[in-house]
Amino acid sequence: MLAAVFLIVSSEERRGSSLIVRNALAWLFLGYSVLIKPPAAVLIPLFLLYACVAGDREQRRSRLSRSRRGYCRVFKFGVRRLPSLSSGV
Repeated sequence: MLAAVFLIVSSEERRGSSLIVRNALAWLFLGYSVLIKPPAAVLIPLFLLYACVAGDREQRRSRLSRSRRGYCRVFKFGVRRLPSLSSGV
């Protein structure tokens, strides 16, 4: 969980592929953390909120797009790993 928070905050000064990798890893670590301890899901709204507090419009749009993709990947990752969710029961 701390690794996810560190990566999302440290991606602030990154550009290019390093930024994309850090954001992807942050969301992956968050998904893994939620699978281990479900109360860690409280960080999902905080990650999404972090995307909304950018200085300019272009940066905010980029963060929101990455966060949306990250959230979808975390959800898909979790659904595939939890049998009770993937079976539809």
